[in-house]
Amino acid sequence: MADAELRNADASGESQATETKSPLRVLFCHGLESGPTGKKVRHLEVHFAEVRCADMGMSLYSLGKENSLTRSFFPTFWQTSPWQWGAAAAEDSLTDALKSSVFLLVCSLLRGHVDSDKENSLTRSFFPTFWQTSPWQWGAAAAEDSLTRCLEIQRAAIADFNPDVVVGSSWGGGIALLALAEGLWSGPTVAIAPALHRVLRDAGELKYKWAEVEQRLAASAHCLTLVHGVADNTIPIADSETLAAAIHCELVRVDGGDHWLNDALLNGRLRELVVQRHEAYEASTM
Repeated sequence: MADAELRNADASGESQATETKSPLRVLFCHGLESGPTGKKVRHLEVHFAEVRCADMGMSLYSLGKENSLTRSFFPTFWQTSPWQWGAAAAEDSLTDALKSSVFLLVCSLLRGHVDSDKENSLTRSFFPTFWQTSPWQWGAAAAEDSLTRCLEIQRAAIADFNPDVVVGSSWGGGIALLALAEGLWSGPTVAIAPALHRVLRDAGELKYKWAEVEQRLAASAHCLTLVHGVADNTIPIADSETLAAAIHCELVRVDGGDHWLNDALLNGRLRELVVQRHEAYEASTM
């Protein structure tokens, strides 16, 4: 559905939706390349009295997004201007070395600047993600950093907004699952094509391990609805099917649905799923 079509569809039902807006407070966790003005957020704003979407600054490749996987992979680069990269690396080495002595500082600068075996060398300060882990774990370290930063953003949003329901899509769906697993959120949750399993499978696991996440999610099965398109070519529906079978949570399969599910959900169906998940949660806690 094009943006113009979405605006027209939402506008045509806006007066009716305004009269029948659900009083639920909805926190939306956006996808990898989306943000607070995405289609699902705008749609939710038509149907719910209060909607919040915290900007996670996420992207796969965009250097302008502060929590992107690319920036997590090369943190020294993106924390400073390009002409300051060398200075930032030197500053890191200087700070650590000064904790010991001026002598160690001189050694670090004169002998360690090209020696990757030196823990405070300029080379290691330039690429900190590389030297904190083994080479085959660089992707896992970058993914962990992005996941942790996004999780912290959602933790703050949950504390500030006090939502009734959390909804997440793709990367945001994965963050919603992680919030449940980490105990940062314990209420009704709708996760649309959650990407967490694929991220950990493809990038590798360090702090966050899928088997442990899945195990902890079992205690939150009564809170969770998974929604997944059968024709999703980005995140396989098998990921959601496996999770649903393991923890016995609800799974809504969307026949013919792609990864984004805009055509399938932005016709009032997303509103129904959110309200139904909240009602089921309330019934399970009575």
